[in-house]
Amino acid sequence: MRKVVGNVTGYRPRGVTWSADATMIAVGGGGNDADVRIFETTNWTLVYTVPYPGYGYYDAYPSFKDDKYLAVIYGYNRKLRIYNCSDWSLAKEISDMGGDYPQFNPTGTKMAIAGNNQYVQVLNTSDNDAANWSVERTLQVPEETTARLCWSMDGQELIVFTYEPCKIYIYDTFSWPVKKSTEWVGPVTQNVACKLGIVATYWNISEARIYDHSTLSLVKTIGTGEPEKGGGVGFQIVRKWW
Repeated sequence: MRKVVGNVTGYRPRGVTWSADATMIAVGGGGNDADVRIFETTNWTLVYTVPYPGYGYYDAYPSFKDDKYLAVIYGYNRKLRIYNCSDWSLAKEISDMGGDYPQFNPTGTKMAIAGNNQYVQVLNTSDNDAANWSVERTLQVPEETTARLCWSMDGQELIVFTYEPCKIYIYDTFSWPVKKSTEWVGPVTQNVACKLGIVATYWNISEARIYDHSTLSLVKTIGTGEPEKGGGVGFQIVRKWW
């Protein structure tokens, strides 16, 4: 089944995230239309729009924690805003954060944010009150600029992709060493996710690539690979079977 919830003559989707039970999907806009639109997934109707906060809040990248909070990073001003899903009110804003996708681990106790620099910020989000969330560690990726990241399905690994040169780093989330890494693996990464394999889409080619989680070797490509066409701008694997 395919459902179109945005189009080029309306808003420009930048990031997408499912709620924990897959009853909602949030789509972040880009440019000066950085609204976050919330759709329910039964009839795919728009149920709420988290408004664009104003000048400087460009490119909204959302992420749900369970069905209680929606975290949104605004890419250019490096602000993280946490909204209550009950009434979509602002619960907390944190400045000087990374510039790309916030990603919660599977248990919702940690959030990682790629920084568009050499750093990844990891927040402790275990408290039920988002007002108490805070950065608990900052990882420095060797000599590279972090682009996108995702957690393994068991939360024991954090998978970080870097910009040109595009590489993959996998961190052990117990003591946070780099467990494994690759050399150059392709063009500029647009988004990544992990299920049985690691899936990546790219800015400048119409292709998704799937890497073996254990060896980081390329096992499959999807798409035509046409240059300058663009891959997926934002995607997320939903872990629910209908």
